[in-house]
Amino acid sequence: MFFSVVLVGCIVALVLASLEDLKTGEISDWKSVGLAGYVLFFALLNSAYVGDYSIISTSILWGLAYLILSILLFYLGQWGGGDVKVMAALGACMGYFESTGFQWPETRFLAYGIHPLLSLIINMGFISVPYAMLYTLLLGFKKPKVFHSYFLKIAQPGTILVLTLTLLPSFVSVYAGFLSISALYLMLPLFYMASVYMKTVENVVLTKKIKVAKLKPWDILSKDLHVGGKLIATRRNIEGVTPQQVALINKLAREGKIPKTIDIRWGIKFLPVIALSFLAALFMGDALSIFFKLFASVP
Repeated sequence: MFFSVVLVGCIVALVLASLEDLKTGEISDWKSVGLAGYVLFFALLNSAYVGDYSIISTSILWGLAYLILSILLFYLGQWGGGDVKVMAALGACMGYFESTGFQWPETRFLAYGIHPLLSLIINMGFISVPYAMLYTLLLGFKKPKVFHSYFLKIAQPGTILVLTLTLLPSFVSVYAGFLSISALYLMLPLFYMASVYMKTVENVVLTKKIKVAKLKPWDILSKDLHVGGKLIATRRNIEGVTPQQVALINKLAREGKIPKTIDIRWGIKFLPVIALSFLAALFMGDALSIFFKLFASVP
């Protein structure tokens, strides 16, 4: 009974949070922190009901593990604060499932089993690429200038050189007779071209120039802002500029120490990737094992 309540609650919270992220770019605390509290509450009830407090302790430990990893990604500038809170909640949820005997899908890479904690992270890596491509492709159709800029970038000698180098491992594998490995290496040029396209979208669509006077708290800068060798604000803070930084930037603009305009950007809404990765980890396993099973059948 407790398992079903927690599972349904997690799915509902993830759907609502994903829709909010796509619509507003924000995730309400009641959906992220609330989910963590919801999971821990039922884990505690379950522990008391069966007299086994390893259930709540495992839930807390797994939640802390994901929280630490997510905080690291946050300070590396990869995630927002809402993503961190949701990941901690999902860690607690997966810890609860583990402690109650949930049968995870069998996952194995080469001769090694893959821990369920890693399945979610691996799935995020695999799902984020097609998701980001689809997301940015739709943005490109809304602003055709993206495709023009992309083809200009692809035609540059440096880009052609790197693209050629990414093809070499595949050619070498074919020559050596490793066709299955060659198929994997063919993903390198695809990933490279995708990264060039997404960078183009960031520059053309996800970046705009505004007057400093219109800069708002939590706007995200597209470039680090330095004055006299001192870092005023960094583009790596996905939370954006603080109210104190906004006041300082306006002061510097009035004093003529920085231009009257500034570039800001907004990122790809990432929570749907976390939600899909979580569901895949529960019902399918990790994408890496599935991926290599498919290629294992290639002669």
